[in-house]
Amino acid sequence: MSIMLDEAQAYENSRDYDCCQIVEGVCTVGDAIYEAYCAGREAPPTDTEITAAAKYLKANPGLFGPSACFIDPNRFGEIARGVLQAARTAMQVH
Repeated sequence: MSIMLDEAQAYENSRDYDCCQIVEGVCTVGDAIYEAYCAGREAPPTDTEITAAAKYLKANPGLFGPSACFIDPNRFGEIARGVLQAARTAMQVH
């Protein structure tokens, strides 16, 4: 099972509600929460997340080691987007 599915299951089980209650005759509340959690984890990174990650990277160039001086400061957004997307992909696969 993937990390995302494990987390969705744990999140679904951590809430205080009747998880077996039927919603509009289609699915249970627990199923809806599980699916919503997974959809959120699979969504592409938002501009807000990318901006926050890029700001962090710009403020901590030492994370890149000695090659930090060779990184174009205008590319931190691109780097942040790639890292966030890689993390989301890992959540779905592992």
